Amino acid sequence: MKTLLTFLIVLISLSAHAKKLATAIVNPITYQGIIYQTIPWAVANGTDQNGGFIAAVEVASGKVIWLRQLYKTSYTSGMERDAKDVFIESLELNSSKTGLIIKNENEQIFSLSLDGQLFQADK
Repeated sequence: MKTLLTFLIVLISLSAHAKKLATAIVNPITYQGIIYQTIPWAVANGTDQNGGFIAAVEVASGKVIWLRQLYKTSYTSGMERDAKDVFIESLELNSSKTGLIIKNENEQIFSLSLDGQLFQADK
């Protein structure tokens, strides 16, 4: 019984300090020779946050046409950064096929034109 109790205490303390679980995979969209995709682990690519980035990549050449940051994540000192990361959960082409509809873990919805220039947040 003492061993079971010790195990449960250790398990609870580990879960209290657990890092955020990995984000779900968001399937890219290919439309008119361009792949539109999320960049969930953007810090590894030289940005200052994970999540919130969309890239447009030319299928034929693999060249990145544009990379856009949709939102900024506020990081609090004393808290692990990954606990504050906000990832994109869904990416889809809008009904008129002129832009993307993007939703993140905080239920924010963004509209981004296919040229990457115009976007709006619907809070």
